[in-house]
Amino acid sequence: MIGSKVCLLLLCGLPGAGKSTLSKCMRIVFPEVCSDHQLDGKLECVEYDAVMRDEQKDQKWTPEMWRFVRSDLVPKRVQEAIAEGQNRNGVTIILLDDNFYFRSMRKMYFQMAQQHDIGFIQLFLDTDIETAQRRNQEREVRNRVPENIIQSMAQKFEKDGQALWEKHSIHVSMIGNTNEISKQIPWPQIFAMWSDPLPCNLTDEEEKIADRQMTAQNFIHRLDIALRREMNAIMTIVKSEPSSHPSPPDVARTLNASRKEILTGVKLASDIAEPDLLEIFYVQQFRNSVQT
Repeated sequence: MIGSKVCLLLLCGLPGAGKSTLSKCMRIVFPEVCSDHQLDGKLECVEYDAVMRDEQKDQKWTPEMWRFVRSDLVPKRVQEAIAEGQNRNGVTIILLDDNFYFRSMRKMYFQMAQQHDIGFIQLFLDTDIETAQRRNQEREVRNRVPENIIQSMAQKFEKDGQALWEKHSIHVSMIGNTNEISKQIPWPQIFAMWSDPLPCNLTDEEEKIADRQMTAQNFIHRLDIALRREMNAIMTIVKSEPSSHPSPPDVARTLNASRKEILTGVKLASDIAEPDLLEIFYVQQFRNSVQT
């Protein structure tokens, strides 16, 4: 039993994760799925990259254009799709195809779903960065995303947490050709979450606590990646100049112990303020833990 006529379904993941391919597969098989459930269904897709291309045309990319498309144009398209879905007789899924690597990007659409009393689901495509970069290189040159952008997104990607508004989250890893991917779409989970009422509004204090917890978790993950990257760089130097440094196993043990100590200290911290400055501080502290 569908809980509302319309559902926002966010496709979240790195560039090259397979969001556009999944979106295409979902549009192809949705009529058959609706037939199986005896539903008059429609699937709309709002793709950030497509909206950006239509707006940009032959103009030079600017930060102002990026902000306008993300903050104004795409939400307007989604609002229009919601209104259309609520005015038709059947049910509608609105696919939002974007990276959604910050929780704030996703929460904006949760709040929109609450405002219109419609369903809300986050579908994360869990793809490792190597696969995402390989797929990105297979794109036409004009559609490729710079590798440093993908790396930056991977480091900053804020996964779903324990907040009530994120309880409708699904994680998938799509592998294979179009036919194989079509069979992997988690329709039972999608329909079950669509039928489940959205969580009630959180109080301001509950919201702040949940956000602080998620910020801390994301920072620990981000810092761990930065420390491991720094550790690899130090080990490369140690191995290339063995006569000038302690043995590589000894250095590795020292670095790993320092990494764990730093992460443990961060986990015990009551709050995370100025994460960029904190990351610089902890990475420098990590470097100082071993004399190379």
